[in-house]
Amino acid sequence: MNAVATTVAPIFGLIALGFLAARFQWLSASAGKGIAEFTFLVAMPALLFRTIVVSNMGDAQPGLLLGSYFASVSVIWIAATLATLLILRRPKAEGAVFAMTASYGNIVLLGIPIALGAYGERAAPTAAIVVSVHVAALWLAACIHLALAERARSGTPAEMAKGIAIEFGRNPIAVAIVVAALWRATGLGLHVTADRAMQMLTQASVPCALFAVGFTLAGFRIAGEARTLAVSCVLKNLALPALAWFFTFHVFGLPRLPASVITLFAAMPTGTATFLFASQNGIAMQTTSASVALSTAVSMVTLPILLILLGQP
Repeated sequence: MNAVATTVAPIFGLIALGFLAARFQWLSASAGKGIAEFTFLVAMPALLFRTIVVSNMGDAQPGLLLGSYFASVSVIWIAATLATLLILRRPKAEGAVFAMTASYGNIVLLGIPIALGAYGERAAPTAAIVVSVHVAALWLAACIHLALAERARSGTPAEMAKGIAIEFGRNPIAVAIVVAALWRATGLGLHVTADRAMQMLTQASVPCALFAVGFTLAGFRIAGEARTLAVSCVLKNLALPALAWFFTFHVFGLPRLPASVITLFAAMPTGTATFLFASQNGIAMQTTSASVALSTAVSMVTLPILLILLGQP
């Protein structure tokens, strides 16, 4: 219990600090945006690049890790789509946004710091493998889902594929992971100077990421259709980690450490990228914004409980 408190308290403390800095305007909006951009464009890519290049992956099995995580996500995606149509009675196009809201977790800016804080560097290989596919896979799924729901505005398959490729190429996290995988394959490693510079960036990445999460959350408001928010929160904060626990431990039979990391990642609150997707397509923006805020607030209770239940692998 004390170990969980000492892990979680500093993490949510930094998030709260970022939130208060934005709410009381201790920092300007441009300064907060700068911290977020530094984290997303520089610090986190450096962390993931170095992790992939120099980490000992041990007996990590990417197929099993990704299979267990995305099996859970797929079930939730289908459940959210059906809930949109049958329970919430919302348009088909909103199903793509709602499914992404219930499935897409904040595993880069929040999941990685919590996993590293709870399990140390041992969690890095599993985290890098999941993150390497998470963004591209779920963004692609949301684009295809929306295209099928609104075929008139989706364009040709070639145009859609081009758009997705452009979005992928603009994502520094995705680019860093691909470049790191290619560099690792060369076996050259990192020169001591480059490695030292990346270690310094890595040390900055976690606190900056947490502060940026809090600063960004100050711009979101919990307002919208209560039933929709409740369903989204239950699927993301409760059902997805429960499914991940079942698949990792009982279906795929993963070792305890990677199974715990994947379950923890599944429990992350809804990522802010879902609001970006909703904004780009002009669909359910207020509800998505509220889902991000509510899911993050609820995670302050659910994540410590989950860490206690998972224990120290």
